[in-house]
Amino acid sequence: ITPLKDDKIYGKYIKQLRMHVPRIAIEAKMAAEGLDSQVLHLDPDKPLPAKFKTPNSSSTLKSAEEKKSAEPPKHCARPPNVKVRKVFLDLITDGSGTFYQHVQTRDVVMHAAAIEELERVFHVPARRSALASEDAAAAAQAAASDMAQIQAESARGKGQLESIVAGTLGPKRAFALNLMFGSLKIPTPRVADMLTKLDKGNDLAQLGILYNMLADASEVTAVDHACNEKAENALIKKYDEISQFFLELRRVPRKRSRVVILWLAATVEDRALEIRTSVEAHSNAAIAVSSSSGLKRILHLALAISNFTNSGTARSNVAGVKLSSLLKLRNTKTTPTDSHHQIKNLLAFVVKHVGIEPDALRTELSSDMLAASYLTTPRNEIKTLINQLGAELDVAKAECESLKGASHQDIALTNATTICNTAEKAITELRADFDEMEKAVDQMLATYGEAPNADFEELLRSIDRFVVYYEDESRELDEADARRKRREQLAQKQQEREKAIGVLQTNKYKREASSRDSSNPSPPTGGALRAALKRIASGRALEFTDETKKKSSSQQYTTLKSFAHEKISQIRGAHRPQDNDDYDDDDDDEFD
Repeated sequence: ITPLKDDKIYGKYIKQLRMHVPRIAIEAKMAAEGLDSQVLHLDPDKPLPAKFKTPNSSSTLKSAEEKKSAEPPKHCARPPNVKVRKVFLDLITDGSGTFYQHVQTRDVVMHAAAIEELERVFHVPARRSALASEDAAAAAQAAASDMAQIQAESARGKGQLESIVAGTLGPKRAFALNLMFGSLKIPTPRVADMLTKLDKGNDLAQLGILYNMLADASEVTAVDHACNEKAENALIKKYDEISQFFLELRRVPRKRSRVVILWLAATVEDRALEIRTSVEAHSNAAIAVSSSSGLKRILHLALAISNFTNSGTARSNVAGVKLSSLLKLRNTKTTPTDSHHQIKNLLAFVVKHVGIEPDALRTELSSDMLAASYLTTPRNEIKTLINQLGAELDVAKAECESLKGASHQDIALTNATTICNTAEKAITELRADFDEMEKAVDQMLATYGEAPNADFEELLRSIDRFVVYYEDESRELDEADARRKRREQLAQKQQEREKAIGVLQTNKYKREASSRDSSNPSPPTGGALRAALKRIASGRALEFTDETKKKSSSQQYTTLKSFAHEKISQIRGAHRPQDNDDYDDDDDDEFD
């Protein structure tokens, strides 16, 4: 007799269960193969009962396998003589409509030669066979040692608790509720008392878990209906923990409405504060952008640039430019030239000519103010959050009306009335602030010609980025201007240095000329020349007269005149007078 753990069909599932494969996964696999999962709860050492046997079970296939072991497989010449590896292909279970329906079973396509080669290349190595045998022995030993554990699991499976929630909402939702219930630290009687008296307690986290557990009114109603049907068996039959939780709460009427009131009471102040902060951030940003004179001047200059550059076209007389055009200024590059000009794009041109300091523009459009708006709750979601608070308030008011006609509900009615009044006041103030914010935003959009349904947060993000680019371009222009001034200063210093060097060279040349003149004085000109010649002639004449006392006076005159002409020629060749009028040939006649 083959025990269940060694069954050819069910044995692998028993082994998977022993290897701690999730039971739900094993059951799903067995269901897909058309097998009964109740086998997992049986004793693996006992044989498989007859009611679970299938045509493929080991008890019915044993003789057939022995008979077929000598028969060749379909379309093969003979059965394998050695153990070969398994090949896993995508199989067709029904050959109808395919060419397989025309293939005869007795047709052989795998002959003996092909089978021998297949066995040679696809056989299981001896080492692997040995390892497989060792694995089988180890598995048998582990199965024997873990038999007690398997029996215990089987016993727990037989005594599995019934779940009302799983039967009503499905296993997936029941699993999620079980997880949340495991985090709920409030005892179930205390939860029932909180819902009955509408006492929110002090633990907001625990109240949030309870709110999520009872989030769907239809689910709560369906589980309550199922619990009321099972109520007579509640003391006889055991249910799981989440089912017991709903069974104990079934006497509390309108659980979903009451938990909404408690959640509203615990969170309305914090939620209202968060919404109000977002509303104020949007209002401040809209007002600041609407009143920014620097931004308007920049857009005005951009409009002028657009009209000028589009002169002669249909776009040359437009009314204005939108805020969305601000970022395009930086992306519009200027025409490249050979000169090293400072204007690299249209934004640099605007920065240079609009006359607005970056600090002044940033003062009007603070980065913190803009970021506080476009990083907080979006404008459209604020309205949704306020409407959600309003819907919860409507639920609370409806519960108050229900409590007015109920007996023994004085405490709950008092608490519900207080919660409704507090929430209504906060929601009314929020709606008034929201309306003011909408007016400010609409006015800003209208001011700059944007569509009423434009993405307000994206516009603020674009403005913030533009101001950053404006600051960068202004800084680059300042640095370029500083570099230009430094170049001019260096050029001026170079000129002064060259001028000083020229003066020094001139002075040097003058000193050198003066020294040459002192050693070789320049000849006199004009009247001074005549006087000098007379002195020379006089001295020469006297000298000549002393030496040639025996010569006649006519010879003396001829010799003196020749000497004078020679000296004049020498003086004229070496030093030509600057003014030719001071000396002429008449000097010779005058000398004569």
